[in-house]
Amino acid sequence: MTLDQLAKDISASAEAEAKATIKAAKEEAEAILAEAKNRASSIQGDASTKASKEADQLAREMVASARQANQKDVLVARNAELKATLASACEQLGNASL
Repeated sequence: MTLDQLAKDISASAEAEAKATIKAAKEEAEAILAEAKNRASSIQGDASTKASKEADQLAREMVASARQANQKDVLVARNAELKATLASACEQLGNASL
């Protein structure tokens, strides 16, 4: 075997090894990219679900708060009406013509 032939064999072997390494690297990169896309999609889905639940919870809390405020307004109005009625009844009972 001559030195030229040995150099060609080494070069061919190195080239084949380089091609195999590049191919393996590309396959690994594709696998990593696919996994990253899957994880991103999962994270996005989780975030969307969480945001939806938080929005629903906030809506329920706002409705409950509004109902409570309305109930308070009704109770304040009833209290004022009852006080006015009591004052009117006391005035009529204290009237000498009764």
